[in-house]
Amino acid sequence: MQAEEGSSVILRCEISKPGIPVEWRTDRELLRNGVKFQIRKRETSLELLIWKPVPEDSALPVTFKQKLRNVSIEEGNTAMLRCELSKPGHSVEWRKRGDEVIRNGEKYHIRQRDTLIELRIFDVTLEDSNIYTCICGSLETTKTTARITVNGETAFIRILILSEVKCTSHNENKI
Repeated sequence: MQAEEGSSVILRCEISKPGIPVEWRTDRELLRNGVKFQIRKRETSLELLIWKPVPEDSALPVTFKQKLRNVSIEEGNTAMLRCELSKPGHSVEWRKRGDEVIRNGEKYHIRQRDTLIELRIFDVTLEDSNIYTCICGSLETTKTTARITVNGETAFIRILILSEVKCTSHNENKI
């Protein structure tokens, strides 16, 4: 069903016999009589009146309008992942490696403004190279995933040191 923003909408349904309990719901909540919604019941006919609907009232499932993108970053910098939901009012959960839940703290900063969602990872190290997932909803069917690759000098220094040790050891044996 389509409706113009600002005009009222009436949804109707019929039940087989009177007295059967009926609930009106969105994808997130049970609807109750109030300023926004008015529920009417007459015998087997039920009505839900929605006053001045806005896009957030849509029963369409939430999706990601903008998905996460892979990031390649130098060690020591701040990595940022961004995505956008199709409608506001939905919370998300961030995970690393698919199972490790990420929480706000010294290392991670999660921010959500309306539909825009950000994860910042401060002072990235090689251990932060991984797959990160943003999940919307408890069923985990709506999600977006990206890989963060941290490029650092640590690996290069280790190889260089090991290489020099081998060369020195090899040269000492010839003397």
